Amino acid sequence: MTLLFSSLLSSIIQLGLFILIPFIWWWIWYRQNKFLGWIGIKKVIPVKLSLSLVSLVALMLFCSTGYFVFQTLPSSSVLASTKFTNFNFPTVISIILYAFFQTGLAEEILFRGFLAKRLISHLGFVIGNIIQSLLFGALHVVFFAPIATISVVIIVFTFTSVIGFLLCYIDERLANGSIIPSWLIHGFSNVFSTTLVILNLI
Repeated sequence: MTLLFSSLLSSIIQLGLFILIPFIWWWIWYRQNKFLGWIGIKKVIPVKLSLSLVSLVALMLFCSTGYFVFQTLPSSSVLASTKFTNFNFPTVISIILYAFFQTGLAEEILFRGFLAKRLISHLGFVIGNIIQSLLFGALHVVFFAPIATISVVIIVFTFTSVIGFLLCYIDERLANGSIIPSWLIHGFSNVFSTTLVILNLI
């Protein structure tokens, strides 16, 4: 239960922190819009076959490529998911909280829901998307960069940046600006990587 409580608390704290900047920005400049819709938390209507297919292909691509990228890491201990060690009920709930809320939803709100939308509105889709994806990549190497080789840092940075770019493409070009598709892809990708850690496959 300690792990479950810790995961719930971590999810609440990280979500709160990642929502804070978008909320302040919205409160100052965009209060005429509904906050959740403004950051892309809205239904995708209608759900087109192209969105479903591209999302499924993206998920499979991210998971398969991610497996090989994880093999380049100096140790799986650098991954946040190493705190999970089995599949009992409290751990499964903790994994869901971690995968879909602490990291998945929090990061999608900040990067695709806030940064990408603001940058794209001022710089255009390509430049805005590139900038947010590079920032997304930087976030994922900053914590273990001091203990990894330059080549590993470059591989992880490139991999996560490409993911960030494609997730934004799916949201903005196929889902009418909703971040729900990228959130689900992100969450399931996190579940996959966590499962690899628990099974000692990386």
